Amino acid sequence: MKFKKILLVLLSILLCCFVFTACEDGEKKANKPSLQQGEMAVYFFDVGQGDSEFIEFPNGKTMLIDAGESEMGERVVSNIKALGYDEITYVVATHPHSDHIGGLVTVLNSFNVDTVYMPSVSANTSTFEKLIYILENKKCKVVEAKSGVVVIDEDNLFAQFVAPVSDKYDNLNDYSAVLKLKHGNNSFLFTGDAEKTSENEITADIKADVLKVGHHGSNTSSTKKFAEKVNPKYAVFEVGKDNSYNHPSSEIVKRYEKIGAEILRTDKNGNITIKSDGNELTVFKNFDFTTLNGSSTNQSQKNNSTELNTITTQINDNNSTLEDKTNYKWVLNTKSKKIHTPSCSSVEKIASSNCEKSNKSLAELEKDGYSICKSCNPSE
Repeated sequence: MKFKKILLVLLSILLCCFVFTACEDGEKKANKPSLQQGEMAVYFFDVGQGDSEFIEFPNGKTMLIDAGESEMGERVVSNIKALGYDEITYVVATHPHSDHIGGLVTVLNSFNVDTVYMPSVSANTSTFEKLIYILENKKCKVVEAKSGVVVIDEDNLFAQFVAPVSDKYDNLNDYSAVLKLKHGNNSFLFTGDAEKTSENEITADIKADVLKVGHHGSNTSSTKKFAEKVNPKYAVFEVGKDNSYNHPSSEIVKRYEKIGAEILRTDKNGNITIKSDGNELTVFKNFDFTTLNGSSTNQSQKNNSTELNTITTQINDNNSTLEDKTNYKWVLNTKSKKIHTPSCSSVEKIASSNCEKSNKSLAELEKDGYSICKSCNPSE
């Protein structure tokens, strides 16, 4: 608990002080897929059971939203370098779950980054600790991601966070930074893992042509009301093939199909690219970044691996017992016989002698005498 308080203080300092010493400038390579003047490209990287989106804006700037698990960091780096970039203008860490921020440590260690946006919340995990460490080490500017914060405001290009709205949630997923992006007459909505509570709080206009579906298509997100408000032409699900969570939920897929959205899935369509000219959208499936001239595994990537190992050893050994929350599906209180999600606020209150992790199905656990927590409402 003492270390967690230190982390919270550190994060607060980063968010409040807005360190204006940005990571050093770099050069942009020229060997990327050509975009016509005024066009924009959004890449939904296939990072397995995780999220990662990269955006090339028409003004020459770039944005990375999440980077999957830590083992996907090098893939994300390779993809971005294949597009010809040595720097990233904006990085968004939607919320501190490892399948979203895990790869960001490798990314931040590989690129010059101007500004990092993240919600004001911490997690008691080694993944989050490493992220905070490298943010401090590279002295990147950190800005709180919350409703109303504008990232870009230019002619025909506007990006603004529409969530989180509240300052405190019981579920870590609801802290997710939700970004609305408008390019001419086209619009995109990136939702992280925002669930029903956060969705219901959003008052901003969330109508979008392209939706990055919340929480990998889990039925804890995408309420009927929310789906109808967004009313997307394309619903993008970022999920791992044959994942243990059974994402996406068939109920949610059908919900978007019913409102007329074309379903795109990284487990079936690989890397997905959507280009916008401000009026029309063009979709490319199974985009292969290894075919680009900029794609290579070079000495700099090997050096990054060495530096990451150094970062790992510099994290306090007292926290070596922290577990990655995505290694298991449920946290069980063997005394109260309750089933919790790993991000449930009740988990940290469970005595270690009464705490167990499980990957069993909810049906199996209910047969064992367990019932779901009404606060986090676990579902498959």
